[in-house]
Amino acid sequence: MFREGLARTLEKEPDLKVVGQCESSAEALALLNPNVNMVLLDVDLGNERALGFVEGAREAAFEGQILVVTAGISGQEAVRLLQAGVAGIIHKQHSG
Repeated sequence: MFREGLARTLEKEPDLKVVGQCESSAEALALLNPNVNMVLLDVDLGNERALGFVEGAREAAFEGQILVVTAGISGQEAVRLLQAGVAGIIHKQHSG
């Protein structure tokens, strides 16, 4: 529900184009191409965590930014994501 609402909100922005909504890392990695310059990624991907996608994207030479949204993660996981190259981590409850 959060993902769909966020996609609808982003689609209203004239400078943004939503190219897909994915339920797994494999599905999202398949959508990456040189025209994709940002990925908005939930830290919890069901049976997967965001770090797997980030590592796969970097192995595939994805040069765009990856932003992670979360309802909450440990400091250790946040550090690992930042070390893997995410551009930022946004809390879902952040108001501003």
